[in-house]
Amino acid sequence: MYRDRVKKQKALKFIAEKFDATEAEIQRKLHNLRTQENQEWNKMKKRKSGQGTNDTYNSSWEYFESLKFLVDQNMTSGTEDNLLNLVHSLTAFRDYL
Repeated sequence: MYRDRVKKQKALKFIAEKFDATEAEIQRKLHNLRTQENQEWNKMKKRKSGQGTNDTYNSSWEYFESLKFLVDQNMTSGTEDNLLNLVHSLTAFRDYL
């Protein structure tokens, strides 16, 4: 779906209507959420020199667990199920919008 511009635009419009926001706002928020998720994920993967296996980074970002599906989406091609997951996850972020 991500490569299909028409489907992507329809999805953005649907989400924007659901949250009473503009498509540009939704697109910016999604970009920010993906960026933050990737930064947290990279912190978890990175180990400092001399760091033991028990000293791994655990994200304290409150949305990290809810957005783990984005990591899978970045590693594999997106499906329409990812859009549904996104809509369900975004309902938890009303305060963010």
